[in-house]
Amino acid sequence: KTYNHLLKTRISNCHVYSYNLSLINRGNITFWIDENIARQWHSSADPNKRGKQYIFSDLAIETVLNIKNILNLPLRTLEVIC
Repeated sequence: KTYNHLLKTRISNCHVYSYNLSLINRGNITFWIDENIARQWHSSADPNKRGKQYIFSDLAIETVLNIKNILNLPLRTLEVIC
């Protein structure tokens, strides 16, 4: 075996752990949301009204739809945010 082959094997063995972590974290996206938006995330609609109760505010729905459009994602993948 040549020296280059041994060097490549050694380097690849050193990076296996970081490579595996990168595969695990592949596709993860972190968002920082302003505190004002976080405070207004849930709806403040009157719960005494008839019909289905609102859970999320209009601001939260608009934020999720903007993320959907920017990243070109289906709505199903954005359920985690809510």
